[in-house]
Amino acid sequence: MEKLRPQAKWPMFVLGLTMALLAHVPLVGLLVPALAALSFVHFGLEALRRSRGGALVTIEGERV
Repeated sequence: MEKLRPQAKWPMFVLGLTMALLAHVPLVGLLVPALAALSFVHFGLEALRRSRGGALVTIEGERV
């Protein structure tokens, strides 16, 4: 995770800023906490997958 932070610094900031702006829209603001959580988890897992070379599952040193 330490390696991902410098690479994803600005995209994460923009994602957070977007979610903060959406939180101020009436009615949409009620759904933003769940949307923000899902967005950050999706972004983080995709960045982790990319850093691992695209491997979905690694079994005994082989990419599956």
